[in-house]
Formats: sequence, structure tokens, C-alpha cells
Amino acid sequence: MALREEFLGFAGIGVNDDFSELGDHSLLGTQMVNRMRDGLSVTVSLRELLSHPTPAKLAAVVTAALAVPAAGADESP
Repeated sequence: MALREEFLGFAGIGVNDDFSELGDHSLLGTQMVNRMRDGLSVTVSLRELLSHPTPAKLAAVVTAALAVPAAGADESP
């Protein structure tokens, strides 16, 4: 939620607050996707971000993305 608060410019966003209703647009979404990739090492597409507009809904997408090994990662011990 802190990431959304940062990009939208105000605090107090709840887990069920809809990003699109709070002023989202595709440029902000693209910046958020890039920040998640660079800062959290999680790949979420802009389409996934926009189709899961609340932090609660996006959490499931992020959790699933974190469960998938990175491309090229060696899975053997």
C-alpha cells in the first residue's frame, strides 16, 4: 500500500481501496510495475495491476509471482 500511496500522493489507502477510483492512470501503473520489478524483484504486468485494482486483490498476484522461480535461476541445490 505504501507504493500506491507514494504514486498517488496521499496516505491512508486501505487494502480494499480501488486504485482506479483513487486517480490511477496507465503512466502511474507502468511506474508502479517497474518499481515492483526493480525494488521487490517481482514481475507483475500492467494488465495484472489494472485488473486487480485493490491491494488485497493484487497481493494474490504478487504472491503467485514470487512463487515462480526467476527465469534462468538454477533450481538445483
